[in-house]
Amino acid sequence: MAKSVLDILIKLSKQGNADKQVEQGLFKLKAAFSDAAVVAGTLVAAGYAVKKGFDATVGTMVQYADQVRTTSRATQLGAEESSRLIQMTDDLGVSYEGLEKAIKSSSDTTDFSIAGLMKTSEEYLKITDAQERAKFAQKQYGKAWIEMVGVLEKGPDAIRAASDAIDDNLILTDEAVKQAREYEINIDNLNDSITGLKIEIGSQLLPVINQLVEAHKVENRAIEQEVELDR
Repeated sequence: MAKSVLDILIKLSKQGNADKQVEQGLFKLKAAFSDAAVVAGTLVAAGYAVKKGFDATVGTMVQYADQVRTTSRATQLGAEESSRLIQMTDDLGVSYEGLEKAIKSSSDTTDFSIAGLMKTSEEYLKITDAQERAKFAQKQYGKAWIEMVGVLEKGPDAIRAASDAIDDNLILTDEAVKQAREYEINIDNLNDSITGLKIEIGSQLLPVINQLVEAHKVENRAIEQEVELDR
């Protein structure tokens, strides 16, 4: 694509009697693109494999760290406790989306720590009437009470066991969450810099391109006039 655009610009520069330095620069740029294409073709497959591996490791960790950070901010729990909460509820059948919904509905009034969930579960199981249980769960978790019932029904012992069984690799520290956030910020800043560089290059190229196009338009008009005179 870039090479074909350069071919057009070179053609226009010749037709429009552009500055020789501009024309030579375009030729050199075209040659550079040709050399780069050979290298790029070799690296495409390798680059794809690296990206897949990167997404499966760093990308997964950063995404999980974002969930832990969001949960921690909403519940006022530390990163490690938030990690346990996410993993424990997932093991007991509540997706992160369901947990997030419950937290948004009731984090101001409900204790989402492991100990807090154990206590809530114990109180829930003491209620024998089904309707009263539903009212209790709804009071604790708002509109997300149906999702959280699956955890409450398991009982405090099951909640504790599920929490204790979580792999240590899934428990993020505050420092790990901080590092993941710094990575996101650095990547965002890098993307901003790249975008700024593209805009700067485009701004410098536009006057040259406009000059070539205008020269081409003038030459076309001259040719059309000559054709009219020949008639």
